Amino acid sequence: MNDPICEECQKIKRELREAWAEAWLSAGEEFRTAWVGLIGGTEEDAVRAEEIFPRAKIPGADRVRQAVFKKFRHEAQTGHKIPLRSSRP
Repeated sequence: MNDPICEECQKIKRELREAWAEAWLSAGEEFRTAWVGLIGGTEEDAVRAEEIFPRAKIPGADRVRQAVFKKFRHEAQTGHKIPLRSSRP
């Protein structure tokens, strides 16, 4: 199922999209390169990302985390599925 199925799903999907966009825009080039490397990247890319992510102080990262937790909570309570892929920049 690709489309959110209720009003709360739609709201969470928007929140996720906005939070990812904020974090992405405020992130540095090193973070973006590491993140892109994780999408279909190699194990080497993943190791590099793990080295970079803990150092990255990304404004908006807390907002992303809160939105993701809200997504998981809603999915657990309703059985709905909200894809993260369509919410990322």
